[in-house]
Amino acid sequence: MTLGQEYLDALAGLRPQEISTYLANAGWLGSDVIGRSRIWVLDDTGGEFEVLLPGDTGMRDYLPRMVSLFQVLSEVEQRPQPEILRDVTAKNIDSQHFTTYPEGPPGTTSVVDAVDAYEGLRWLYIAGAYAVDGEPRLVLPNRKSRTVEEFPRHVRLRPPRAGSYVITAEVPLSLRPEAEALFMPEEPFSRRVLLRLYDTIRAAKAAAAEASEASDLSPFADRVGEGVSVTLCRALALFGGADRERPFKIQFSWASTLPTGVRTSAIRFSEPEIAMLTQAEEDLGHDRRQEQEADVTGTIFKLERAAPEQMGWVVIEGVATTRGSERRTRRRRIWVRLGGDDYSSATRAHDYGLRVHMTGVLVRTMSRTQLEAVRGFAVLEHG
Repeated sequence: MTLGQEYLDALAGLRPQEISTYLANAGWLGSDVIGRSRIWVLDDTGGEFEVLLPGDTGMRDYLPRMVSLFQVLSEVEQRPQPEILRDVTAKNIDSQHFTTYPEGPPGTTSVVDAVDAYEGLRWLYIAGAYAVDGEPRLVLPNRKSRTVEEFPRHVRLRPPRAGSYVITAEVPLSLRPEAEALFMPEEPFSRRVLLRLYDTIRAAKAAAAEASEASDLSPFADRVGEGVSVTLCRALALFGGADRERPFKIQFSWASTLPTGVRTSAIRFSEPEIAMLTQAEEDLGHDRRQEQEADVTGTIFKLERAAPEQMGWVVIEGVATTRGSERRTRRRRIWVRLGGDDYSSATRAHDYGLRVHMTGVLVRTMSRTQLEAVRGFAVLEHG
């Protein structure tokens, strides 16, 4: 990237405190002090990163060090350096960055995936506003307060830039006058919503990880008090693309006029976590068993059996294609009870990574999905 003189001048004019605040909020940790500079470290899922922040604008190599620092930030955040500079210097705007990884040329996405992502934004901000302005509920009411319904209207979007498909949303702080703040010391509503939203997204990720391990949706219901809801699960799942299978990352940046004092590291969702979010969105809102004829194809995620002579449970990670007028295909975790030769075949498929296929009645509940009345269990030897 070629850096213009205006950009370089802006870097040279940054104060070290502005950068350290940004780094701390983004999850970096201040480490060793070397002379008048300090090392900051980020232990990210993509590896460990390190930057050297000069402590004095009067240092002769201040600008080169700042250029190097922003190069690393650009690599970590997968955003252009000018965008990061904008966030560092933003006075009254909180920003959220949604990095998606669609198929196709860099910086592009399909119309279908884009529509889903933008719909996800709307529901995400509604879920965040409700978490502040409403009572914790797994299924949000159809009628919400005007404050909640209108919150997305205050969110502004920046057009995606080249590289990974990143959607940036900005929320003005709307700070109160100082005289009014003496009597109303609370943070602006928008800031409270975004801080709460950050916590609820982390709670949803933890629930998705636990649900993926257990192949059970209970962890989502257990975190309703932390702001997890069907609406939140739906919003997050939509960032996974039309097939709900693409990983994504969410990062928060905060207005410099009102530091949070809170580390808000980037939150990443993996493909298995997105699959569980999708399953939670589809099943947690229904308090009755849902039954449909379905074909199931997938791989064996795990097996459970108390004794060799007994029937055991097999968890399939794959696609269930339902039949009838509402035919649909979606990836999910499915429990199947097998015995005898079928369980032995499932064990072999698990050991060799082979796919299996079967037909039966797909039963969806608020805890897990099962396939009952299983017929035609088969191991697909050639994929």
